[in-house]
Amino acid sequence: MTLKLPARMAAFRDAWAVEFAETYGKGAVAPRILTARTTGAGIVEARNRLGIRISQVKDEEVSVGPDGVQVDLGSVMDPPA
Repeated sequence: MTLKLPARMAAFRDAWAVEFAETYGKGAVAPRILTARTTGAGIVEARNRLGIRISQVKDEEVSVGPDGVQVDLGSVMDPPA
């Protein structure tokens, strides 16, 4: 069974955090990852919304710990909340 994007990104986030800590030391940075769905026609709007949302996540999740945080936005083609 193939993992869906959020599960694949969670696995990547875990592996990346270990590799980064081994290379640069613990606590240097924590990943904040967004996952979302869109269509090819909506890629530019999706990029814009992801940029806005990552800024909000950084404000909301100031200290996320070594494992980071992952937020699934669902479809970014839906009207903004």
